[in-house]
Amino acid sequence: SVGDPFNVVRLFNEKDVAEICILDIDATRTGRGPDLGFVRELATERFMPLAYGGGITELKQCEKLHRSGVEKFVLGQGA
Repeated sequence: SVGDPFNVVRLFNEKDVAEICILDIDATRTGRGPDLGFVRELATERFMPLAYGGGITELKQCEKLHRSGVEKFVLGQGA
């Protein structure tokens, strides 16, 4: 574990990281959709492009994630 995701994003901002990818690796397996509140809050902290994956099963979720600040989507078998 790398710790608190918000602190990690702030550290990555300082290091001029080119892009960040957030994966909720348990979402699909447990039947959860994306946590839009978490994604929206995390997106406000970052300066680099944001990709997200986990629990995405329909296009509407991608639209909501995009409005929350996600620019790229990681899709797996659940999609």
